[in-house]
Amino acid sequence: MRLVKKIFFYTLGTVLSFFLLTAILVTVFEDDIKAYAVKELNKRLNTKVDVDYIDLSIWDNFPNASLRFHNVTAYDAYLNRSSNDTLFHAQTLYLEFDVFDLIDGDYNLKEISAESGKVAIRIDETGDGNYHLTKPSEEEGEEVTVDLRSIELSEFQIMYENKVVDEEYAIWVDETDASGTLSGDE
Repeated sequence: MRLVKKIFFYTLGTVLSFFLLTAILVTVFEDDIKAYAVKELNKRLNTKVDVDYIDLSIWDNFPNASLRFHNVTAYDAYLNRSSNDTLFHAQTLYLEFDVFDLIDGDYNLKEISAESGKVAIRIDETGDGNYHLTKPSEEEGEEVTVDLRSIELSEFQIMYENKVVDEEYAIWVDETDASGTLSGDE
């Protein structure tokens, strides 16, 4: 019986120490992680994005660490013209990373999830779409690619308008999940 108690308390102590160490390390690197994310997003995005504020959470999507963006709005990203219409809005957007990758300085995006928002995909009369979010690579041979395990939307309105073929669709999504590779060349 005494051996069982010792094993239990050692295991409990190890697990609590792990969680405490993870929380401390992520807190120490929080400013670096947020600065890196904002810098990379600004460098790679082809549109204006407004965010109320950003925080880092290791508990919301455990075991992943998440950059949590509050009240995010991304504007249309046409190739051949500018627009102030909204392409994407979410009350909360999570960019999720592996905790151990963050500690190692490896900021590979694993999952994206968004809550309470809308996506409005539009194609104008010339066939130009508003969804060209990433800039073309500045360096030859470099391609912007993100391989995501999961893209989750909950409580989202998705609208599609194609003026070339005169089509409009709108759907409400309670919850959906997808995965795939996002590339700047596609």
